Amino acid sequence: MRGRAFLGVLTICAVLLSASLAARAMPSYLGPSGLVLTPDAQTNGISGLSFSAHFFDLTGALEAYGVDGATSVYAANYSPIPALEFGVSALDSDTSGGATLLNGKLIVSDESSLQPFSFVGGVIDMLDQQEMTPYVLVSKRFSLSGPLASNQIGLSLNAGYGGGFYSDGVLVGGELRVHPQFSIVAEGTKKYINLGARFSSSGLSLDMGLIDMEDFAGGISYTWSLF
Repeated sequence: MRGRAFLGVLTICAVLLSASLAARAMPSYLGPSGLVLTPDAQTNGISGLSFSAHFFDLTGALEAYGVDGATSVYAANYSPIPALEFGVSALDSDTSGGATLLNGKLIVSDESSLQPFSFVGGVIDMLDQQEMTPYVLVSKRFSLSGPLASNQIGLSLNAGYGGGFYSDGVLVGGELRVHPQFSIVAEGTKKYINLGARFSSSGLSLDMGLIDMEDFAGGISYTWSLF
């Protein structure tokens, strides 16, 4: 019942959204900016602030880390400078009770004309309240449209290594932005493969996806700059 009601709210919000803005970082379902459960190579930008709420079910993928069953995550992120992001996530699941996760991400080197890749490092739950999860990523952006195309299609690919929630192994992910307001995301670790879709407009983002290819997930976030 809760899942159907939440899906209805997402559908109504999607209909009401209309204004299109350039792509910006969006929170993952665990809180830090990213895809579904994995991070990406973006932050909120200078003085960027975001709030998010995500809800999903798990059937064993993260049971070893104390997260299983119906799960909710409420999060906030702040970027004092473009390369740095700090955040806090309030996680609650059927098996974990409640946990407060402190998160941090640093873009060590951003992609540019002289630097073909972005290099990123971060930690989810740095105080180890639930499961300390350090990670490192290499990321690359691709433009799939000509410079004069009215609809710029872009692809971002991430690959790296993560502990904790990423099972001390390789993690990969990607986001295909087929429209300024719509993108498709996919990711994988040793324990799961997740798919998702994201609709964003005027800083508001609606997320829907499948955790481990079987459990429905959804969420909403809002991101803006303080200056």
